[in-house]
Amino acid sequence: MEKSASEPTAVPTPQTEQQSADTRPRLPSGWAERLKQTVQTGGREQAFEELISLLRDSGQFEKILEARLLAKRAELGLPLVHARPLDDLLPEVRQQYEDAYVEACREVGRLLLENGEIARAWPYYRVIGEPGPVAEAIERLPVEGAPEEVVQIAFHEGVNPAKGFAMILENYGTCAAVTAFEGYTGQAGRQECITLLVNRLHEELLSGLKYAIEQREGKCPETDSIEELVADRPWLFEDNTYFVDTSHLSATVRFATESEDRRTIERAVGLCEYGRRLSPMLQYKGFVPFEDVYNDCLVYLRALLGEDPTPAIEMLHRKAQHENADLTGYIAAQVLVNLLCRLKRYEEAIDVFERYLREVPLDQLYCPTLQQLCALAGRPDRLQQAAIRDDDAVAYLAGLLLERSEPGEKPHEQGAADRS
Repeated sequence: MEKSASEPTAVPTPQTEQQSADTRPRLPSGWAERLKQTVQTGGREQAFEELISLLRDSGQFEKILEARLLAKRAELGLPLVHARPLDDLLPEVRQQYEDAYVEACREVGRLLLENGEIARAWPYYRVIGEPGPVAEAIERLPVEGAPEEVVQIAFHEGVNPAKGFAMILENYGTCAAVTAFEGYTGQAGRQECITLLVNRLHEELLSGLKYAIEQREGKCPETDSIEELVADRPWLFEDNTYFVDTSHLSATVRFATESEDRRTIERAVGLCEYGRRLSPMLQYKGFVPFEDVYNDCLVYLRALLGEDPTPAIEMLHRKAQHENADLTGYIAAQVLVNLLCRLKRYEEAIDVFERYLREVPLDQLYCPTLQQLCALAGRPDRLQQAAIRDDDAVAYLAGLLLERSEPGEKPHEQGAADRS
């Protein structure tokens, strides 16, 4: 948990939405007398248990945090009301108080989750860095009708991105989902989000195409292959006709280039085959290195499916040679490195990195580093050579140690790919 130098009663305070006096659960009548009698007859410890019981039974779960901390201050001999700053406490006393705080947050969060109040439970788990219980609670919710605050927690705060994205797609539509994913930079749930979006576009397009073909030809095609449906039917694209929003389509096929799921990639190929047949008026310039969105993404996706990767590699080489690095940050070169890694052509990936990316700062890389590439290729000698050239003693030592590592010992390939 994060440490705070504020008063113990406020380390750190979960930021929860305040309930009004009209909606706040009420304590039972006679509660004050019950506490007074317990103090007089049972003592302090019993009084705290009576207080917790009152709060739990009445549904005032948030107050339990205050009650547990009050009890801990009493146990540790700290001031009950006027608290001293945590930094003034002895280390062992401070640790006990903070441990009590964490346990109290867990207790309050658990009670709120059991009561179905995910949005009110989340601040208690967030402040102690434990999103797991909230992620599990969100996973159990139906997608349809998800509350806006739950979507915010799940997707935008990264607690359960895949489920949150499914909620956005179901309740707010494809446009909102595309916009949300455009701004999502995390890796958690990313693959699932891409698959959901590709599947949604594929279903919408397949339905529209089949309906149009049935109206024209009098029979609904049996195939679910978009590539087959559009292959010999140029009339589908006459008069600037389209069957799904073209901005959603172009964004989705671009996202699909990140997919690691074969079925998703296959469906994205179908989307590209449809998209590249659209009227030029409906095809907009994309982002580097997929400016000709459908054709460029198509050759890339086909390479991922195990088809001849030469067109994709040559395309990215051309773009890397001519891109304005000041504007793009060598995006084409980095995409090429990622593709070569996915194809396990690590030696070529090293060559591309050495040619284009040597001077790119680490925080601007979204492809594997030179050290990772040399490890994946089993070429510590290339890392040593580069380190000597660049006057990099750290990288040189890494190369020496890599050379002495066990044969076949390499970094996890997915871990390196996660930089993409």
